[in-house]
Amino acid sequence: ATTTRLTTNAFPDFDPRVSGNNVVWWGGVFNDFQVSLFDGVTTREISSGLRNQFPEIDGDHVVWQSFDGNDDEIMFWNGQEVVQLTDNNYNDTRPQVSGDHVTWVGQLGIDGTTYEIFDAVFAPSPATFANVSSYTKGINGIMVDIAGAPGPISAADFVFKVGNNNSPSTWGTANAPTSISVRAGAGLNGSDRVEIVWTTGAPFKQWLEVTVLANANTGLEQKDSYPVGVGDQFYFGNAPGNTGAGDSAVNSLVNVVDEAGIRGNSASLASNIPVTNVYDVNRSASVNVVDESAARLNGTNSTTALKYLNLSSPPLAAQGDDGDDGAIASALVATPPAVEDATTASSSASTGGTAANSAPGELTVARQLLHWARGNTPRARAILAAADSMFGSGDLDDDLLTALAGRWKSGP
Repeated sequence: ATTTRLTTNAFPDFDPRVSGNNVVWWGGVFNDFQVSLFDGVTTREISSGLRNQFPEIDGDHVVWQSFDGNDDEIMFWNGQEVVQLTDNNYNDTRPQVSGDHVTWVGQLGIDGTTYEIFDAVFAPSPATFANVSSYTKGINGIMVDIAGAPGPISAADFVFKVGNNNSPSTWGTANAPTSISVRAGAGLNGSDRVEIVWTTGAPFKQWLEVTVLANANTGLEQKDSYPVGVGDQFYFGNAPGNTGAGDSAVNSLVNVVDEAGIRGNSASLASNIPVTNVYDVNRSASVNVVDESAARLNGTNSTTALKYLNLSSPPLAAQGDDGDDGAIASALVATPPAVEDATTASSSASTGGTAANSAPGELTVARQLLHWARGNTPRARAILAAADSMFGSGDLDDDLLTALAGRWKSGP
């Protein structure tokens, strides 16, 4: 066995917990207690504030209790950001996590002598324009950063499907990618970057489902609540010519609103517009009549439009980067995103040449409590909506990807 010292500080560290390649613990002095996470490669503090203690871990999910100045509340690390699950006037302690469930003890009653069990469940959020590429050549490339993958990685470690409804199980098999290559250490945090390219037959005007298999090559573990063999899974949509301006809640529409937006935001090559410009739908580094024409020729209505996925249960997600740039398609994730660092995957689709991928921690995912049932019942249920965005880029420029990813991890 190989022994590695994970802490080298001047204060005590306590209660290590391990899940796969991830290790979590807490430590500190004078109530300045913080939770640290080792992902198999690097160590970082994932908590803030005071008295962060007693973490538990499952995969890339971590829970712990934290003092908010009044009482203890439950905090949740979803692989990319911290979500506060409770905010009340009594102590919430002893959290546990398993897959998409977090449970804890709430100390209720005027005198704090009534203890009840609470359970938070993550529910998928519907797709938005952030998950859609408007590139006129479809989703012709993605990148997946996988940390700790034993390898070798090949097409046999992925499954690609395409469709345009809320039942991915009915979707057809996507055209095989033209090439899959691996650049060792080129991904975020030194992960391996897997480049997947379609020079022909790229997914077009539909959704691409990407499944990264849990096997000896990827090093990924079976993802909880997903079909057998799935290490990670996420989605990208393509609606060529769409700027997001004329969308409805359920359709990624391309219409006169998009044409007008393109026409009103023309830009020459000299303008040096970024790949994130939503009006440059053909990714030519300029916005002109060619882009306007592309929107007109690819016009859709409520019957023909790309549908915004709304999956009621996993699988729905992955890891990725956030960023609000509409021109960059982020992977649609349902529950946890993921800093699937040590043996995790992340991804993002390219709106331009080839797509970029979000790594296990590359994105900041905006998650919020949809419903918090708190009352006198012995069991209350909190339902969370998780929206994970991963980012993509218009080409395979590593500096651009790193700048966009800013914060994160690796994986599809």
